[in-house]
Amino acid sequence: MPLWNILLKRFGKRRVLTFISGCAFITLSLFFFLGQKIKSVEIPSVELMDGDIIFQASDSEQAGTMKILAGGTYNHAGILFRKGSAYYVYEASQPVKMTLMANWIKNGENGRYVVKRLKDAGKILSAGVIDKMKDLSEQHKGKDYDNFYEWSDERMYNAELIWKIYKESAGIELSRPEHLKDFNLSDTVIVKNLKEHFGRHLPLNEPVVSTPAIFESGYLITVIQN
Repeated sequence: MPLWNILLKRFGKRRVLTFISGCAFITLSLFFFLGQKIKSVEIPSVELMDGDIIFQASDSEQAGTMKILAGGTYNHAGILFRKGSAYYVYEASQPVKMTLMANWIKNGENGRYVVKRLKDAGKILSAGVIDKMKDLSEQHKGKDYDNFYEWSDERMYNAELIWKIYKESAGIELSRPEHLKDFNLSDTVIVKNLKEHFGRHLPLNEPVVSTPAIFESGYLITVIQN
């Protein structure tokens, strides 16, 4: 006896049709949901380049601190490098590491991101410069995140990592270094953490660079804004 007849005999036509309709609805919903998720991390059709800088708004603790200190919409960023057929984001989180671009995008708010590129990148970022950038990246890989914004290379915070790689490989200062005293130090939790590390007297003249300042750099042009 065909399966259809067995189901009709056991459950009745109405219940069988209701069940089939429900399954169809669930299937279509899953396709829609998965399609939306895939769309949110879709790699752009614009051709990316090694050395591009990708920005996002992040709700991580480290990025949140940068947002309080420096403001701006985009508080986290990394440098793009191609590895095989995929692009990876070299970033200072905890620790300094390479993250698959698609995964990195998913970690941001609503999958939104902006990719910026050095003006005349094709001329300035030669194969030799890119190789040096990658070598520097490997040297810093695995270092702890610098929650205290010190200018040493022992630990690295996000903007510092990007700034130093561009400075040391291409001789370009993406933004003018500011000082700790130039940032918003009104948040009591942030100041408490800094004083626990430095003591009562904060190093207010410590050089500091910020992700928002790099985002606004006159050396960069926007190639993708999602």
